[in-house]
Amino acid sequence: MKFPLLAIEPKGFTSLFPTESDARRMPIGFIKIYRKRQAALEFFDSDGGVWALEAITPIKAIPFWLRFLPTFREIEVEMRFRPLGAATPERMKQLLRSAVEADDDILTQHQEESDILAKLEKTKSVGEVFRLYRWMTKDFRKGPPK
Repeated sequence: MKFPLLAIEPKGFTSLFPTESDARRMPIGFIKIYRKRQAALEFFDSDGGVWALEAITPIKAIPFWLRFLPTFREIEVEMRFRPLGAATPERMKQLLRSAVEADDDILTQHQEESDILAKLEKTKSVGEVFRLYRWMTKDFRKGPPK
């Protein structure tokens, strides 16, 4: 698995892990989100592989009182994946299109849905989909798509 890693769930949830260390720390509240969406999530790596999340577990036990409060306090986690095979740009585009269409103004807060979908149609590689995602979420660490 080669980072960055883009998690896409067709009902509108996405997340980008730029580095492996980013996948090892997350807010406590996100653990429940990943577990709830685990069956539908697909993780695309920058090397052209697609992965399924087998498990996400905190490295240390979460204090009892933090389990019930919505919190953005970060903790270390272990995410275990199983390979699903090679990622095709078509599959990645299909899932991202579904996520954008199901979005409730998270993915479309910086760009219009129609602009995103038009650019998505023009992408031809996994790398181009990564660049599009960074552009639509205003993550310019690698620059906007052309």
